[in-house]
Amino acid sequence: MAYNYAAQKLVSSLLKSLTLKGVKKMTFRFDPYHPKVFSIRELLFITNSPRILETNLNCDVKVDVKSDRSEPVFDVEFIDDSKAVFKTENLLIEDIMTRFHRLCEEKCPEQDDSLLDMGKKPMKRKR
Repeated sequence: MAYNYAAQKLVSSLLKSLTLKGVKKMTFRFDPYHPKVFSIRELLFITNSPRILETNLNCDVKVDVKSDRSEPVFDVEFIDDSKAVFKTENLLIEDIMTRFHRLCEEKCPEQDDSLLDMGKKPMKRKR
């Protein structure tokens, strides 16, 4: 079951700015034989890309594959100890990614730009 071009563009645009800095732990629980497991498997593939995982090397990713016909569930624990649970059985990948992206932006700690500039020498102009 492939998703349409508009959904691909939406997911692609969300991935460009997705950061896991505010995420402490992600847990994917699913039964591979469940008939509606496509969206969580797609989410697992997307969020385990090296570019996404490099945004937070301390984020724990756990995959729990079961064989009990249980519904697919995506659990997220943030650094402020709040949690989000996505029951992905009847959700599309673009719905999950939109909500997950919004939550990650809300929980992302703010950077202090003054700390980033420390240690950099101002560039001299060439004449």
